[in-house]
Amino acid sequence: MKNYDIIIVGGGAAGFFIASHLLSGNNNLHILLLEKSQKVLQKVKISGGGRCNVTHACFEPKELIKYYPRGHQELLGPFHKFQPLDTIQWFENQNVPLKIEKDNRVFPQSDNSQSIINCFLKICKNMEIHYSEGLINFYYENKIYRVLTNKNEYTCNHLVITTGSTHEVWNLLKSKNIDIIPPVPSLFTFRFMNPWKELSGISVQNVQLKIQDSEIQTKGDFLITHQGCSGPATLALSAWGARVLYDKNYQFILQICWANQEISMNQIKEFAYKNAQKELHNACPFVLPNRLWKFLLYDYFHFKPKKWIQLHDKEFFVLEKILNETEVSVHGKNTFKEEFVTAGGVNLKNIHFKTMEHKNYENLYFAGEVLNIDAVTGGFNFQAAWTTGFIVSETILKKMNNHH
Repeated sequence: MKNYDIIIVGGGAAGFFIASHLLSGNNNLHILLLEKSQKVLQKVKISGGGRCNVTHACFEPKELIKYYPRGHQELLGPFHKFQPLDTIQWFENQNVPLKIEKDNRVFPQSDNSQSIINCFLKICKNMEIHYSEGLINFYYENKIYRVLTNKNEYTCNHLVITTGSTHEVWNLLKSKNIDIIPPVPSLFTFRFMNPWKELSGISVQNVQLKIQDSEIQTKGDFLITHQGCSGPATLALSAWGARVLYDKNYQFILQICWANQEISMNQIKEFAYKNAQKELHNACPFVLPNRLWKFLLYDYFHFKPKKWIQLHDKEFFVLEKILNETEVSVHGKNTFKEEFVTAGGVNLKNIHFKTMEHKNYENLYFAGEVLNIDAVTGGFNFQAAWTTGFIVSETILKKMNNHH
């Protein structure tokens, strides 16, 4: 039975970052990485449309945690140890220059995720990587982990689990009395009933979205698709509302406020007075794409074509409703393909966030999406993987140095 210093289960972003950081801190470590599929770093490859959205240029931990529906409290301390600025520095030190785009997302200058993959593979070139080898079980006896896979049996001093959203591993952990928060989807787009289809491709900036009968609301850009809606505001609402929407079976009323803040009745009447002789559809109290404005007036709320001066009181109330609270029935969700993320995983209450160790198992570590941590889109999920991975590797390096 082969013995290793460290066994890392899962060849994704967190697993490779841990291995890379460990090896750059101590080249003599005996590490084994187990990957159950035939390829590693698959999510890194496809993320950001194949460009890899490495992190987000938000350098203030208190601000950064606001992007994490699950994990925000727990990540505050870790982000003081390793945050996006450290990520940028880390990759620059490995000769992978990054760039910040105008929406603050951070990408490799090459615009190719392969730069990130090559960086990890180069650092880990002498490390043992076993493909098509998945974790079946593990036992902790006399401070040593015995690790069983579908092919072999090993022992190690430190066992690291970075398997992402994998039900087999979560089920195994449950059998070890490790509490798992049941996983539900996060980061998905919404399906509408038609007649919205004809507006496919229209986007509106700074819209406010709300799930009816809940406190959950978001702000951001909104995109109408041929099946419903997408865009940052929609994806954020799906992340913050992941549990609520799961319970509703993705059947709910979406309330849309088309302006970045509500428009009062006085503002609408003042606008009507100034634009008295214009047709309704030729003047809108704020900038909306004309096709959308016409659709809302005539197809959705069934106004008759008329001039602003011809409106009566009841119609002003309907207009106020259109602008501040258009209601759309959502019937189901679509997976947002490149950013597939799950809410759920190892219960954070059982993890020491100073070391990323499980409270009941010494030298058993977790990092990345296997934990009940997830974020909105924009590089934040990778940042959680780098940060939790950094803490795992620093903890192991420190323990090994104390040991020698």
